Amino acid sequence: MVFTAMIYPLQKKLERESEMIAYNQQVDLLNREVKTLRLNVEELKTIVKSANKECEILENEKKANKNITVKDKIDAKIKLIQEETNAKNFSCKKKLEELNTKVIIIKYNKEKIALLKKYADTYNSYSIGLLIFGIPLSIIGLIFWTISTIKTEKLRTKELRRP
Repeated sequence: MVFTAMIYPLQKKLERESEMIAYNQQVDLLNREVKTLRLNVEELKTIVKSANKECEILENEKKANKNITVKDKIDAKIKLIQEETNAKNFSCKKKLEELNTKVIIIKYNKEKIALLKKYADTYNSYSIGLLIFGIPLSIIGLIFWTISTIKTEKLRTKELRRP
């Protein structure tokens, strides 16, 4: 029983350590994704700036040109530029939502690790308390068992000697 009381906390400690390793891995992956998202946002900012400049140039061309087919081509180019920037913007927003979900999962895992640690600490305190009382009681029980066995053997030998 004493060995079981010692093995269980070790098992829980191993479980907690494996949870911590998985948690740290998730945090590292999330940090890498955040870094990538920041780079994508910076790239998106430059793309939006250049797209806005192109749109302004095209708008000026459109105002200067009176030909309807040229104006339609310019409108198509402007629309294409806007669609491209909107698609990249949507992609960044989607990645941000995914990262927010991962942050929530990581927070849950962190709370789970803290709870496992709390349970392990509580169990350790109970097991130490029980060991403090259990070891002396076991020794006392062994002593009384030895004394009673000796007395029983003496009584048996006396009974065997009687005719």
